[in-house]
Amino acid sequence: IVSVTGVQTCALPISMSYLTSFDQWAKEKKFVIKVFEERIIDEELGLSGQPDAVFEIDGVNHLFDWKTSVTDDPVTWRLQGTAYIELLRRSWHKVSDTFYFLKLRKDGKRAETFAYKYTLEGWETFVKAMDCAKYFQKWKEALQDVE
Repeated sequence: IVSVTGVQTCALPISMSYLTSFDQWAKEKKFVIKVFEERIIDEELGLSGQPDAVFEIDGVNHLFDWKTSVTDDPVTWRLQGTAYIELLRRSWHKVSDTFYFLKLRKDGKRAETFAYKYTLEGWETFVKAMDCAKYFQKWKEALQDVE
């Protein structure tokens, strides 16, 4: 049950409300599902990811990922989408530079759309962040071996 300050506002389970939010968005669109929840692994990069979907709209394939978080996170979403675009392209999926995050709503109202663009700078930033994470993970493991 979804409630706001103790007042029942919806008798649907929260997960059903998110589905309703997506449905409210989707009924205004014409799209074909090209990829749905496909795990993509790039061993050369040491990276894997599972984008929610690629939809064809007006003959162009676009990455879509949905979020259920309360707050928006445009920096993280941009980097995540950039990594997904790179993984999709390396696995031979043709996708547009423009990608979208759909913020699904707990109250079942229409999902909000956030549009981003793939850039080489964004990809290079993601790779640097990934390298930093690997570096710190290596040191963390080394310190645990000493203990």
